[in-house]
Amino acid sequence: MADAPEGAEEQESSGAGGFEVHLGNFEGPFDLLLSLIAKHKLDITEVSLATVTDEFIAYVKKGAAERSPEGGGKGVWDLEQTSNFLLVASTLLDLKAARLLPQGDVEDEEDLALLEARD
Repeated sequence: MADAPEGAEEQESSGAGGFEVHLGNFEGPFDLLLSLIAKHKLDITEVSLATVTDEFIAYVKKGAAERSPEGGGKGVWDLEQTSNFLLVASTLLDLKAARLLPQGDVEDEEDLALLEARD
């Protein structure tokens, strides 16, 4: 798809109509993305969660329009699928934030004591 940001596009899965992600470093079901990251087979810092979110919103809006009477765009969102996306996306966001934040290794105990006293 030429209009997809950063090479990502959404696609219906042949299974339960699930959301699939196609990025430069990953292709497959969205929940598989979480599984690979949890098993340290894919680096979370290399995944654009904003792109994935934009693509999911477009995917859900497209599905809602298809479920609407006469395709007018006033259809109902699939609440279960949206809830599952939010669960996986929030878990990925938590993992990414933890990975990007400093680990807090203490090199000097005196500096730590000064910081604690200041706080």
